[in-house]
Amino acid sequence: MNKFVFSITFCLISGFIHTQTPADCIGAEPICSSTYILPVLPTETDAYTGEINPGISCLATYDQKGRWYKFASTGAGVLNFSIHPIDTTYDFDWALFKMTNRDCSEIWSDLSIAIGCNFYGVQGNNGSTGANGLSGGQNSPAINVDTATLFFLYISSYALASNDSLGYIIDFTQTTFSMQGCDIISVEEYNLVESLKLFPNPASTVLNYQTDLDFSFWIIRDMHGRVINQSSAKNKESISIASYPAGVYLFEIHSEGGIVSKKFLKYD
Repeated sequence: MNKFVFSITFCLISGFIHTQTPADCIGAEPICSSTYILPVLPTETDAYTGEINPGISCLATYDQKGRWYKFASTGAGVLNFSIHPIDTTYDFDWALFKMTNRDCSEIWSDLSIAIGCNFYGVQGNNGSTGANGLSGGQNSPAINVDTATLFFLYISSYALASNDSLGYIIDFTQTTFSMQGCDIISVEEYNLVESLKLFPNPASTVLNYQTDLDFSFWIIRDMHGRVINQSSAKNKESISIASYPAGVYLFEIHSEGGIVSKKFLKYD
């Protein structure tokens, strides 16, 4: 079975790890079976709104009042899924991203990551939706997959009323590839993120990094995905950030196997 090197982002502020939830891309919930059921829409902290760019996505509401999921194929096949509202009067929308060796911060600016999206422009109950090849504007074509791939799926409940609380069923039974197991996804992520350390965090003038991973170069991005600094000098373990505007940034190390990343806070 193929394994991926997954990237993961942690936000370290004021000496503690911010608890990630599926309301944020970096907290995406793994799906490992052909049917996923969310009985009730949970109330979850959405720390990073604006991860989806409405200028290049069919979702005109950024990424508000929704949840992220992740799943992986083990090889070639056809991705076919439907999202069935438990209450048939509810309407959900979705966006799908190909995230193999990519990072959540890249979704905002890189159109090539987005491989499917549906925001049906007819108000009211539109029934089930998905990349399933069925008729109707609320449905999209199934997606051919030619190699092992990591997917992130965002399901939006933005248009629902505040008292609408029932969830949905995600049906992958028509998908022809095997979905990679949650245990592999979770273990890979944990091991990788533990191998990259940033300190101090928050930082004001200098950011230090430490890792035992073999990598080619590092990049620092702002939260819009723009590259602020980069270097192939592996021995440059102290980076001057004194000139950066205050805010949250992403530090990435890139290797042939993929990207590992963490967030840090710059303060004045």
